[in-house]
Amino acid sequence: MVLLQPEDKKAIENELEGLSEAVKLVAHIPANKNEPYENLKSLLLEIAEMDERISCEILTEGDDEEVDYILERRPAIVVQDKDGSDRGIIFYGMPGGNTLKSFISLIVLTSAGETGLEDEVIERISKMESSSLQVFVTPATPRCDETIEIANKIAYVNSGMTSSIVDVTDFPEAAQQFHVIGLPMTVGNDGLKFTGVYDMGEVMQILEEKISDTE
Repeated sequence: MVLLQPEDKKAIENELEGLSEAVKLVAHIPANKNEPYENLKSLLLEIAEMDERISCEILTEGDDEEVDYILERRPAIVVQDKDGSDRGIIFYGMPGGNTLKSFISLIVLTSAGETGLEDEVIERISKMESSSLQVFVTPATPRCDETIEIANKIAYVNSGMTSSIVDVTDFPEAAQQFHVIGLPMTVGNDGLKFTGVYDMGEVMQILEEKISDTE
């Protein structure tokens, strides 16, 4: 099953030119519900076929008990580097539209290990308190890829931070649980919540000062 259009493939191939080390795309899908996730499996296989440094593995719930992180929902996708680390970054749902852009960026980040951030920014992120960030989006959310990539880079730099991308079209119950009323919305495990697109400097200030737009 071919999901990507020729123009999409060309754009992805251009992005994948930034790869350096091998990466593995690992999808975790619910047990006894394989058929609805054929599109997800096909998408990951299509991406893996574009470059020999990318491999793909599909794990059904029950076959992935040894994972060293907790999956809150399925389907979930992680991108592992050559050492098998995923840096605590998880995609919940099927990447598409703007979320596909950020997923491809994550593949390149995991392979190349280059965030493009200045040393001063990296130092500030490294000093941040541990937190779990959830970014709620849809594939059609304008500029959500920018918000996702910032959260992913923070988690990549700081081992105490995690980044979970939640597609609310696949998980509407999660949107209800966290009272998501605007997108993109970022939620921390310490009650922090902010809505909209911010640059890296603004996000760091929000996290450092624990500024919440719900206050």
